[in-house]
Amino acid sequence: YDGQGLAAYNKATGGQIAATSVSWSGQFYTPRTQGGIAVDDCDNVYIGGPNSNILMYHFTGSAFTQLGNMPLGWSGNHSVFDIKYDKNTNLLYVSGHNNVGVFIATQSASCTNNAITNTAICTGPQTGSGTVTVSTNLSNPIVTYTWYDSGGNIISTTPNSTNLSNTVPGLTNGTYIVHAQINPACGPVLIDTVVVFCPTCSATITPTPVSCYGGNNGSATVTPAGGQGPYTYVWSPTPGSGQGTP
Repeated sequence: YDGQGLAAYNKATGGQIAATSVSWSGQFYTPRTQGGIAVDDCDNVYIGGPNSNILMYHFTGSAFTQLGNMPLGWSGNHSVFDIKYDKNTNLLYVSGHNNVGVFIATQSASCTNNAITNTAICTGPQTGSGTVTVSTNLSNPIVTYTWYDSGGNIISTTPNSTNLSNTVPGLTNGTYIVHAQINPACGPVLIDTVVVFCPTCSATITPTPVSCYGGNNGSATVTPAGGQGPYTYVWSPTPGSGQGTP
């Protein structure tokens, strides 16, 4: 925002995505002497102007939509000079000509926070894969994923991904820390802990002898433990004819 126009740019390429002129119809306005700008995590934009008003826009990912004015209720034609947004309280801190104030960011009331979740799947004895999934209200987000082992060493990096999920295979048992930064290098960093615990597969065999010599009513039961099901059973040698089937 340069006091006259509002624009959005692609961080990766520097190319302009959208732009719109900012005008205050019927109001006295001097560009670059009145203003202030704040943006929330849902791409709502607040711009200060003349006559005790804040102009509101929403960026859709490809264009700006004007949402109208937020009157501040200041007596007289007082200009806004600066705006700061606190996403933890959903409040706008506004300073202007002879005035300061705190106001509710009306367009941000339903804006949800960014979040990250994880899953771990066993793929073998003491080995698994981890997946993190990011959720966000931001339009067309780019995410950089960085995985660390328990010693703080980077084991995997996926920069500038448009995928909101990231999977790292071949992880041994242990604890891993994942940093997912939305719209790097200035966007929020989400942190999650992925725990991989894949015990070694073992089996307990419980035999039941035949009731009488020469009989064929004996059995053997195998109970697996550890690893990741489903399990495959192979009997060797295969029971002969008339001796039942596994």
